[in-house]
This record gives sequence, structure tokens and C-alpha cells, in this order.
Amino acid sequence: MRRRGRLVAWIMLAAWGTWLSGAQAMLVTRGTLGPWVPDPLLLLVVVIAVKLHRRDVVPATFILALCRTATTVDSPAAILAGFGILSVLVVNARRYADSNRMLVRFQPNP
Repeated sequence: MRRRGRLVAWIMLAAWGTWLSGAQAMLVTRGTLGPWVPDPLLLLVVVIAVKLHRRDVVPATFILALCRTATTVDSPAAILAGFGILSVLVVNARRYADSNRMLVRFQPNP
């Protein structure tokens, strides 16, 4: 039962990632605010990297990078590299900062 719940969570992450990437592509191409549209998938990678266990960050980032490659014409290698670098930076920064709701506490290196 528990394994099925994890599978559903990964499928829902892929669905949300594809939806967000498609919405961003639509806003950039059809809207007049194209350059000002933030990147929701990169924000989602940061949130996921902060909240998930370390072992789940890489698969989640890979899933979101694949969602981006499905809705863009950019190079898949560049997308995978960018998402991977961002997740590594956030996971490593998590050692030094502890986020609790809106407060961020920095702690010395043990």
C-alpha cells in the first residue's frame, strides 16, 4: 500500500510539472508579459529540494526536467544540467539553513 502511494505521488508530480511547464510556455508565447513570466518549474525544484528527503530530490528533479523537455524546444542536455545543478546547490545549502515556516535560521557548520 505504501509503495502505491509513492507511485501516485511521482505520477502527480509529473502531471503538475507538465501542466506548469505548458502554462508557462503558453504565457510566454501568447502573452505580452513574456520576458516577465517566472519559471514555475525551477521554483518547484527549490521547494521540493527543501522539503523532501535527500534521496528523493534527484528523481523529482529528473521528472521535472523531463516535463520541461516535453514542452520546449530547448536542448534536453542543457535542461537536465540546469535542473541538476540547481537541486545540488539547494540540497547542499540545506545543511547551513533551516527553514521553518517563514523564518530561516542559519546554523554553524558542525
